[in-house]
Formats: sequence, structure tokens, C-alpha cells
Amino acid sequence: MLKGGAAAAVIASVPFIRPRRAFAQSTVSFDYFISPKGDDNNAGSLASPWSITALNSKQSIYAGKKIGIIGDQGVIQSGTVGGVQTTLYSIYQTLNNNTNILLSINGGTAGSPTYLGSCNSSGAYTARIAIIDCAQPGTGSQPTAAGSIMGQSQVGGPGNVANYGYVTVDGLVIRNFTAAALNFYCGSPRAENVTIKNCEIYNGQNVQSNGNPGAIYTRSADNLLVTNCRIHDLKTNAAGSSSNYQHMGTITFDSYNTNITNCTYYNCNAVSSKDGWQQMNVSYCYLGWGTFGSPYAGGQSGVGGTVQNYLTGTGMTNLFHHNILLGPLLGWGESSQWNEGLVKVYNNTFYEPQVGGTNTGISTLYNIKGNSGGKWNFYNNLVYSLQGYVSGNASGALALYNVNSTPSILPMCDYNAYGSGMNFSGGYGVGPWSLATWQGFGFDVHSKTLSSSPFVGTPAEGITGTFAITGPATTAGVGGVACGAMDGSGLVGCDFGVGPVPMAPALRVS
Repeated sequence: MLKGGAAAAVIASVPFIRPRRAFAQSTVSFDYFISPKGDDNNAGSLASPWSITALNSKQSIYAGKKIGIIGDQGVIQSGTVGGVQTTLYSIYQTLNNNTNILLSINGGTAGSPTYLGSCNSSGAYTARIAIIDCAQPGTGSQPTAAGSIMGQSQVGGPGNVANYGYVTVDGLVIRNFTAAALNFYCGSPRAENVTIKNCEIYNGQNVQSNGNPGAIYTRSADNLLVTNCRIHDLKTNAAGSSSNYQHMGTITFDSYNTNITNCTYYNCNAVSSKDGWQQMNVSYCYLGWGTFGSPYAGGQSGVGGTVQNYLTGTGMTNLFHHNILLGPLLGWGESSQWNEGLVKVYNNTFYEPQVGGTNTGISTLYNIKGNSGGKWNFYNNLVYSLQGYVSGNASGALALYNVNSTPSILPMCDYNAYGSGMNFSGGYGVGPWSLATWQGFGFDVHSKTLSSSPFVGTPAEGITGTFAITGPATTAGVGGVACGAMDGSGLVGCDFGVGPVPMAPALRVS
């Protein structure tokens, strides 16, 4: 077990990744334009824009170009060709599989990606003024067919494009879908260098959980960047579902060098890297789990966690830092896969408010295990729950780690701040142990127990400033630094819409 100077040496070896904080947008010079008043037979200019279905019909023209989607002329709910208008809702209802794409985006190249950005009628970039909405106009009815709004797919249907990957989606609002809002479902060739930034995505419903729905979904997509996005209000239906909140904010398969930073997730499951060993870094994010701090309300205890299947492969490292989580980080991989690489979990705030009910309590890391030398480091974290700390080791209600193996998978577990009453388990049927017993094994020998709330105020959904800390947690980390996400190093969550906002009645999640 690493202690004292050895522990500090481990920390010093961790690369410091600066949060992406410069969200101000420079002027974008668009090549083509799309408008709710446009027509695919138009020239695509600012004066004569296309409609949104030009993403399907004009792919050879716009590939590698910058497309401005005009948002101050109305919500985009239809495509128009030769004056004949067709609603996105009616097209969506013809889809029959989660991998079917309603609007296909032809990618560009490494030097010239295809760029879709929100703009006004003057052609100036304006974040989140452009809204793409697949609800039925007039009634607000949401689509019920399995499918995705935008992206690329190699599994038949209209999702096929000439160029995979190399797409940037900037500042769009995308709402009212089933399986996914943005779906890059690839294999060979892989989808490289997809960037999704400054977007708001919400109201994913009417889909089964066993189809692995996610507002942002990727398969075989490398170098994915999701930054400064707000993703919320996602639900699965009862069929094939263990929980309403099994709809993920971002889910990846067979994807490497995924970076998720400065994003806000709530009323959903947040992040998952599922099936097989992948590589994903998550930093400076607000990661909600169902309704505020209450995954157990309404029978939500069957959900795995705020972050699911977070592990990596031999020779790879995952960094998970400066995040606020309202639920556990699940280290179990699908098909009995376990971590084979190194996962560094540091400067995160794990929190659950007092919400009532039964079988409640907080987890931090749950079901983590290392195969073939897989390791986890856990330090500078703040763990605090007003619900208490449930002691079952197999239930997932509380465990710092749950391994079915020796403690050697935790070479660094120290300098954390825990609420009073925290207990620990070392595998199914092993423990739980008190902090004192845990420290006797060499873990958390420098960690601090908190006798009162570490927060300056009362934490609230999505408002990361309410998680500012005071007291012993401000100096409990390695070298006397602060524990938790709010250590002053950067913005946590997106820089807009810091809390839930009312939705129009027709769009409200039921």
C-alpha cells in the first residue's frame, strides 16, 4: 500500500488535464444554410436555404463544409422538397431499428470536417437558437418508432454515407426522440474525430432499455469529444426495462479516446462505456442519476449507477476527475469483463441528499475488479450522503470497492474525505468494515471523517456552485489540497442552463 511520500509520487505522476473552459465562439463563416423555411431544391445560400432533409439529399455538396442551421425563423420540425413539406415526426415513424438514422450527416476529412452549427438569420453563429424537434407539430406527440435523429450508420437504411466520422455538431438543441438524438453507429471504417459541443439534448422516450438507448450513441468511434453539453430528461418504457432511467446520456461501444468534459446530465443515467474494453476520460461534469439524488425513488434501485461499465483494457488508462456524481461509478463490465488497465478516480464529489424512502444510501465505486493487473486509484474524493451509508456488500448500496479478489487492485486509496458512518467492503461476503478496520489494511490512512456537512450551502440539482466546500474537506487531499470536484480548478458542468428549466406542457416528461 502506498503511503506518505510514495502516495504523493503517484499523484505527481498523474497528468493534469486542464478543463475546457473557453466556450466563447469565434465567428464562423458558413458555406451553406438550412432553415425551417427552406427547400431542398434551393441553392443552399443564406438567401435561398435548404430544408433539414438536405442533410440526406445534398451530401456530396456539403461534405467537409460548414452548414449554418438558422434558428430564429422557427423550430425545425419538417423537411421540404419542391414545396412539399413532410414532418420529421412522420419520417421518424417509418424507422424500425435503433440504428436507423432519420438525418444522415456525411463526414468530411481530418483537415476539413463537416460542421453543423446554430446561427441566426444574418448567418452569425448563435448557440442553441436552432432547434430540431421530432415531435408531431401541433400536438407535441413524441415518436414511438425505434430510431435516431441524426448521425451515421453502417447497418442499412438511410444512415449510410460516403464519409464516416469527421463531423462537428455545435450549439444545436435536439429534442423528442426514441433511441438516440445523435448516433454514430460504425464498424469499418470507424467514425473518427466526432465533436459534439455546446448542445442541449433532451426528451428521449418510448424505447426499451435492452436496446441500450443513449442521447449520444457511438459504436467504433474514436476520438469522440463531447463538451459543454446539457443532456437531460431521458426515459425508457417498461418493456425490457429494469428502470425508467436506463436511457443513457452518452453511451459508447468499441470506442477509444472518448473525452467527455464540462457536461451536465440529469433525469437520466449519465455515462456508459459498454461491452468490451474501451478508453474514456470524464472530467468536470455534473452527473445526475434519475430524479435529484434519488435513484431509488419509484423503484430505481435496479439501475447500475450514474456511470456504468467504466473500465479499460491492458495498457490503457481512464481518467475520471472533477465530477459531481449523484450515485455510484460502476466498474463492472458487460459479459463478466473486468478492468485490465488503470482507472484513476480523483477529485470527485459523490453526494446524495435526504429524500426519504427505503434501501437508500450512497455508493462510491461499486463492483470494481481487476483482471490481468487491472488497477484502480481513488484519492482526493469527497463522499457525503444525507441518506446514510447502507452496509450490504453485494447489494451495491455501499461499497468503496467490491472485488472478489485481493486488495492489490487498489494501489492508491487515500487522502479522501468521508461522511461519518462510511463503511467499506472487500468483495461479496467480505466485510463490511468500519473505516478503522479499513485503515488497518493500509487504505485511507490519511483520509478524514466529516462530522458535519462539507458544503457551504445546500446542494441543488445542476447548480454546481452549491457544491462549494468548507471545513476539513478543503485540505484533506494530497499535500493539503481540497477534496471533491469544487477545488477551484475549473467550471464543473456546462456553462449554460445551470439548473432544470420548465418545459412547454406538450414537451414535458410524463
